[in-house]
Amino acid sequence: MRIVGSAVFASFGVGGGSDTDLGTGAVVPASVLSQPGPACGRGTTCYNFFLLRYRPGTDLRAAGAQVLRDVTRAGCPRGLCLVTTDQRPSDIQDYTGVRDTPLVLGAVLALLAVGTLAHVLLTGVRRRRRDLAVLKTLGLLRSQLLRVVSWQATALATAAVLLVIPVTLVMAVLLAVVPGWTAARVRPALILRSE
Repeated sequence: MRIVGSAVFASFGVGGGSDTDLGTGAVVPASVLSQPGPACGRGTTCYNFFLLRYRPGTDLRAAGAQVLRDVTRAGCPRGLCLVTTDQRPSDIQDYTGVRDTPLVLGAVLALLAVGTLAHVLLTGVRRRRRDLAVLKTLGLLRSQLLRVVSWQATALATAAVLLVIPVTLVMAVLLAVVPGWTAARVRPALILRSE
């Protein structure tokens, strides 16, 4: 057979065989799946698996029960013909359990950033109370004092954002040193010989 592409398979298998998964399995013509036996005569194509895709919003349990009833009515014994709903590769199923983790971590980091900014502003105002009192005595209005603190918050946030970019770039370069060194040590002849 000639390999013409890559495919992602649901996780399913036959007793004794290897289950399909990401990077495991093959798409072949239906004739390759023919297995002559009690249910399939010679020259008849018998499929090992049927993959169905339902419209969005379909109740998968009810649809699976209906397919099982139809298969049983067609003559396949109940224990032999299995109907499984929502089959996905195991790597994708594992991913769905942690899919929201980056969002949660981002929210926690955002809360920490807001808390840190609030703390810096409060301690800055508390530390400079005397200076602020002198400014008020010289005629600074409440609204102007509020603007002073707002500008301080804006300056701090801008400095933090501008500092994040170079720090992220430096960290990325430092993190790439070990994998880059490992990649540079790859010996192509040994790797390609094993494939």
